[in-house]
Amino acid sequence: MRRLVLLIVLSLVLAFLIRRKDELLKKANVAQRMPAVSAPDEKLLATPVTESEESEAIVPTFIPQSKVLASVSDPPDAEGRQRVIESVETGMREPYVRVVKILVAGSAQIESEVAMVANQLLLEKPADLTSGVFVELLKSAGAVNVKAVGEAYLATFTARPEDPRALDGFMARVHEVAGADINVEPNYIRKMF
Repeated sequence: MRRLVLLIVLSLVLAFLIRRKDELLKKANVAQRMPAVSAPDEKLLATPVTESEESEAIVPTFIPQSKVLASVSDPPDAEGRQRVIESVETGMREPYVRVVKILVAGSAQIESEVAMVANQLLLEKPADLTSGVFVELLKSAGAVNVKAVGEAYLATFTARPEDPRALDGFMARVHEVAGADINVEPNYIRKMF
């Protein structure tokens, strides 16, 4: 459990460093070359982004040289905020990132933003299971690679960049196979609130 907490703390430190890097890039006027953030367009909802539509997508400014492949939006909540989920192709080590944005009611202003590896989950092994049994359970849930990361396990699934909600499906399948009480979360790379 301590190692899982350590992983979370390290993720937060990484998010801070990424944010600091973004500030330095803006000072160097690199940010001016990146597309501006715009409101989600109806034609982007639940459809892949084509080459001609690419400039209209909400490109994450914190991931240089990224391209939105697909985007879906949930209906606004009771307070009018809207959740937008994007599948983004990057030049990073993990080529596909899922970005979840909460837009302020009635505007394109981002209230919060979270980025995670699009096809990875971090899991805590239940105490009553051996490592071997746990790895086999995750593989039966569709994981193509499972490795121990301290006390946690990192499960990698086949990337589905055309489906921004694929990570939800991976998580649901893990809960279905391993039990609803298993501790599972995305492999976060950035949180901004």
